[in-house]
Amino acid sequence: MFDTLTPGQGLCAATFMRSYVLDALSGFALDDGGAVAADATTGELVLTGLPMPPLLIETGSAAGGRNATGGATATTTFAILRPQSGSVTAVGKTRISFAAKRLGWREVANWQELHEAARKK
Repeated sequence: MFDTLTPGQGLCAATFMRSYVLDALSGFALDDGGAVAADATTGELVLTGLPMPPLLIETGSAAGGRNATGGATATTTFAILRPQSGSVTAVGKTRISFAAKRLGWREVANWQELHEAARKK
């Protein structure tokens, strides 16, 4: 997550900021479910003020049920806080979803032989 600062129209005009939430590996935005998507948009306009970076505080996490291969989708929820002069304001939430639990399978061709050998020990 990062902010950009845009100057106002005139010399005395107020500046404004936009907050962006992107996946660091792909550069794509996150959709409403927290997954990376090529068609998702970001760049929310935030209040003008002191250009201070946002704070992300984890507010929850959960893993879904396992699928047929043993994998699951985990989701972490973050509150986005923006420091202002002397206070902190909650400006939104974001969710990030990612693959969790079993990520792959490996075939063990001689499993019976290994099982018998372990039993003998």
